Amino acid sequence: MTWIREWEECLRPTLEDNSKLISSHLKKDDVYIDIGANTGLLTQMIFGKLPVEYGNSLLKAVFLFEPVPYLAEDCRDKFKRYGQVFVEELALSDDPTPKQIFASKLNLGYNKIGDSMDHPNDT
Repeated sequence: MTWIREWEECLRPTLEDNSKLISSHLKKDDVYIDIGANTGLLTQMIFGKLPVEYGNSLLKAVFLFEPVPYLAEDCRDKFKRYGQVFVEELALSDDPTPKQIFASKLNLGYNKIGDSMDHPNDT
């Protein structure tokens, strides 16, 4: 999945400030939740900024929610050595009604949950 790594390299500069901000607020035994994890890059960048004296054990648990199957699988592969990371292939919402997910092939960050697509040629 080389194209996913290429996508991440495009995203990396825009996530740098967010990863610094989030990692600066995390404390020992916190639980971190990444809703709409995409490829898990933000979480990976946060892990890279956590204090080295804790290794990978600063956080008590990390939950990544990613409903697109191939992206959830990529997250599972990326974090398989972290015992406290759990990847859930789910979308979160306050609406209990089942919805359809439209995943863009042109932009991995533009996935839509709803009843119809904005761009019918982009799925």
